[in-house]
Amino acid sequence: MKPQYKQQWLAALRSGEFLQCREAMRLVDEGGHERFCVLGVLAELVRRECPAKFKWTRFGTDAAGNNRYDLRPKGGRPDKRWWRAIEKKLGVRLFSDTMIDYLGESHTVSELNDNFGIEFDEAADLIEAQL
Repeated sequence: MKPQYKQQWLAALRSGEFLQCREAMRLVDEGGHERFCVLGVLAELVRRECPAKFKWTRFGTDAAGNNRYDLRPKGGRPDKRWWRAIEKKLGVRLFSDTMIDYLGESHTVSELNDNFGIEFDEAADLIEAQL
């Protein structure tokens, strides 16, 4: 992973600026309050750096009625190829290929967030040590 993005991501995860969610990169409730998964925080940093290139795209709602979003290149298709443009920019394949050791087994960053419910601080520690 390109060092500049890794450091920005770690700082953002530890900043307290972002509220956490599970099973979506970004959730927005009726009041406009945003929550992000671990990868969603990184995606938001990419979007802020390149707002003309990337945008949040709504793809449904969760059980509580929150709007679910993922980040796509503007004009991107609704399949997993959109994430490859972001990975190319970051210099790492995070979506499914990069594994983090947790409790003696390898997991994706998404699994750590969604299945294990690790908090941003713990995720930052694991990412810092292993990526």
